[in-house]
Order: sequence, then C-alpha cells, then structure tokens
Amino acid sequence: MQTKYRMKIAYLGTRFSGFQSQVDGNAVQDHVERALQTALRIPKLRIRGASRTDRGVHAEQQVITFSHTPELDLYRLHVQLNGILPMDIRVISLDIPEHHFSPLSAHSKVYRYRVWEGRCYNPMVIPYVWQVPGSIDLACLQAEAEALVGFHDFTSFCNHDSCAKTKTRNLLGVQIEKRGALVNIWVHGDGFLKQMIRILAGTWVETAIGKRPPGQLPTILANQDRALAGVTAPAKGLSLVEIFYDKAPPLSTIIPKADTGFTLSLS
Repeated sequence: MQTKYRMKIAYLGTRFSGFQSQVDGNAVQDHVERALQTALRIPKLRIRGASRTDRGVHAEQQVITFSHTPELDLYRLHVQLNGILPMDIRVISLDIPEHHFSPLSAHSKVYRYRVWEGRCYNPMVIPYVWQVPGSIDLACLQAEAEALVGFHDFTSFCNHDSCAKTKTRNLLGVQIEKRGALVNIWVHGDGFLKQMIRILAGTWVETAIGKRPPGQLPTILANQDRALAGVTAPAKGLSLVEIFYDKAPPLSTIIPKADTGFTLSLS
C-alpha cells in the first residue's frame, strides 16, 4: 500500500512555463516530477498541486502531494531533491499528511502583487515588480480594490481561454501596503480564475494612476465582458504567498506573518 506525502515548495517562476505540466517539459510540475523520479529511481510519478500558477508567476509556498512506498527517509529525500532541482525551485518541507488531505481542498489563498511607483533602478528588484509611471493614488487604489470584495461573477476579470465551470469566486479581502516606491497589493480569496489577479491589479492600478475613471467596477462586473476591464498586469509581479486549509484569519493579520522580508529592503 502506498503512502501519501506532502511537499511545500517555493519557486521563482521567471523561466518556467507555469506550474502545471506542459508539452515543453519546462513547467514547475515537470521539474519536480523528474527530480522525484531520479531520487526515487522510478520511471514514472505524478504530483498534484494546490494552485496552477501562470507562466512567470512566483510562489513562496506551493503545496503538492505524491504517493510512494511508506519507508521513505524524508530528511534524505528533502536533501536529494534540493540537490537535483534547479536553484529557482526549492523544497521547503516534506511530511506525511492526514490520509484524507488533498492539496486541492484549500479553504483560501493569499497572493501579493508588487507594483513599483515610477522607474526602478535596483537590479535586485526589477525582475519582481511592475514598474508604473506616475503617481499612484493609494486611497483610490484601496477603494477600487475593496469594491470587489465578496461573491461576484468575475468573468470580466478572467482570461478568455479559461476552462473554469463557473466564474463565481469569493474575494475575501484586499489590502494595499506602501513601502517607499513599492506598493504591495495583497489579495485573499477562496479561489481565482486564470489571470484573475493580474487583470484585477491592472484595472485597479490604471484607475489609481488616472488612466480610467473610478467607480466603473460594478458596471464592468455586470457586463461580464473582459474587454471592459484593464490591462493584464505582468506575471513577474505576482506571487502565491500562503495557502490555508482551515479558515484563515483576517488579511490584516496574515500580512506580517506571511511577509518573507523581501519587501523590507525595497524602500
């Protein structure tokens, strides 16, 4: 009888084809499966992930599971995998969860979108932020974001090729945080559609810099037309931060705990 194993990984998505396995073999899933096959000396193994992050999107915590024989040395496997995987994919932890655990049963997820106000000249930061010209009206940005909190049909904020059966999602909270020129947009929801956060961020930011008038979001939602929403913000600014399998605390209390400290050096 096989045992289910749970792995938490982090990755920089810049050079990968998203999380889900792709024909080019360069998705995060492809690299993790090949590393497991090498470490375990087996020809085939499949993993299941909690979130299908898009091409170029990062993850500070992605949760996956796989099944194998019960006698694995978890410490040794942890070390082996980090020795095999590319440096921009790291195994954070490896354990045996409850038998009923599924990575797909997440209660909610927290993402962070990073926007840089004006031109960024820090090469350590440029690959992970969306540089936006001009000044960002933070009060406007927060108001526009809060206008979409709750249950809505987010068809207008979803990529056309999404195969989701329903476009209704519950946006649990949005919080704006500014540190110098860096503006963090924290988004908490029960689930997200393809490119949903990037389209939301693009629409919110366009409004906050004066490229579109405020107060349009109810109309955009009601029309269920992607063409009415804003630009799709670049993938490089988005990170999956934390996945909750029990009811999560308010977003305002999640942010300090979830912040890895990356933003502290950006102001």
